Amino acid sequence: MGLPKEFHDQCQLSLEVKFLKDFYCWAQAAVFNTADKILNSNVTIPEEKACSAALRLMLQILSWSFKPTLEHENLDAKIKSGLRSDAINLRKFERSLVKPGSLWTDILISSAHTTWVLNFYTTLRQKYSYDTLWGDSPIAVSCRQLIVQLCSLAGAVFPNDNGDAQIEHFMHILSAVILWIEPPNVIAESIRNGGSESEFIDGCHVLLSVASLTSSSLFDNLLKSIRQYGTINLLSALTSEAVKSVLDNQNEEETWGSDALDILLETWNVILGEACADKSPMSADGALAASNLFKIIVESHLKAAADSAFEDSDDAEYFHVSVSKRDEQLALYALIARAAADTTIPFLEQLFSERFARLSQRDVENDPTRTLEELYWLLLITSHVLTDSGEGETLLIPEALQAGFTNVVEVAQHPVVTLSWSIINFSRQCLDPGIRGRYFSPRLMEAVIWFLARWVATYLVPLDVSREIDSVGRHGSQHSRKLLNSFAWDNNQGELVLDFVVLMSMVALTTYQGEIELQTLTCQKLLASVVRRKHTCAYVVQLDSWRDLTRA
Repeated sequence: MGLPKEFHDQCQLSLEVKFLKDFYCWAQAAVFNTADKILNSNVTIPEEKACSAALRLMLQILSWSFKPTLEHENLDAKIKSGLRSDAINLRKFERSLVKPGSLWTDILISSAHTTWVLNFYTTLRQKYSYDTLWGDSPIAVSCRQLIVQLCSLAGAVFPNDNGDAQIEHFMHILSAVILWIEPPNVIAESIRNGGSESEFIDGCHVLLSVASLTSSSLFDNLLKSIRQYGTINLLSALTSEAVKSVLDNQNEEETWGSDALDILLETWNVILGEACADKSPMSADGALAASNLFKIIVESHLKAAADSAFEDSDDAEYFHVSVSKRDEQLALYALIARAAADTTIPFLEQLFSERFARLSQRDVENDPTRTLEELYWLLLITSHVLTDSGEGETLLIPEALQAGFTNVVEVAQHPVVTLSWSIINFSRQCLDPGIRGRYFSPRLMEAVIWFLARWVATYLVPLDVSREIDSVGRHGSQHSRKLLNSFAWDNNQGELVLDFVVLMSMVALTTYQGEIELQTLTCQKLLASVVRRKHTCAYVVQLDSWRDLTRA
């Protein structure tokens, strides 16, 4: 139009201040005026289209990018009550806070608008309970999307009452939405039998929206007012069903399970990940829910891995070690594991030791393929649990592992230590030509090398790092931190590991010729991790194996 940006900004501000609220009220009135006819009619009537259109308009208005207003909020009081004041960055989903300001309080909060919308949808839902596909109708979709958007209300639109009104707002929404997603196993079975999944997916979005605006403790407590368990327990049950659905339908690219799992894992990331500003430890109930969920995840994936042992699927996305989507999912699984590390790490160690022992007990006539597939997956998930990716950064031992295990005194009893040495001892077997030929396929070698690269970069830290740990951690003891930062060098273990890593690199480069992916991982990941730090370089260059490698 040839007009300056300031002109357009002024027009946008004028529309927001002078007209947007009126438009919302008109749409709201249209919904009110058609609601009774819709609820009392036994057939589809034209008013449903008008109502759906009005609901969509309300959604679009609440999606407006409202200009920030200088209104006083008692942020400290809200934070103390467990509310977040700023939007957080999500990995896969866009979430922006809806902050229309105090001018909208009367129509959005004081008038119990959200409660009316929730009751309207619940009544419609009951009316059409016989129709399993009603959830995909325009009026149902429009109403649910508006409810999801109302979850993102924040700021001065709520009274300055230390966050009480906003918390009550979340509780009202959760009390209604719980019907969409509970009980998870029954709803999942209904979807598998042909029912609509859209309501379930929107319910998961509600949980994500609420989690992004609350601390983990407040999020967990919201459901306890109407149930005997917390929201994290529900989240655990939902995630379990989503995982089972994904693994039952691996050959399908897009399923309701994969969509739901993405949303639910994002919710776990908000609760447990770096985005969480609430650093208080998870409640005992929450940790138990996380532990139980992780065990279900691992057992489900192990079964899927074993069942696929004889499928010709080397190129399938599910089984490719460097696939970013799968790595991202495993990293989120790892967050769940670390939330209950005192039980999940020993669980992984037990599973790995059992599979390793099973291989050792086999005679040459028994096919080890199923066990090897399980070991392959265990290597991948354990790598994510014990280490972070840290591309381009100096890797540190995950804080949850350093802060945990406060009751462990002896290094030999530490679950992280026993799990680490268990995997390293298994990996050493590849140096035996006979064992390597029977068990270590190129794909399994890729997983072993990938694990070792991350482990070496994380746990072979300079000895002076452990000496510098002179203060008690936030949730763990000084002794536990020192133990994890020094155990790899005890009794010259560090030098032995480096020697083994170099020997293994030579095996990968000379024995598996033509395996481009394996050799790329060896050079760009494993050897790179060995020479990244000065202290490991100082040891490596003195090794006979290193000199042999340089001459190979």
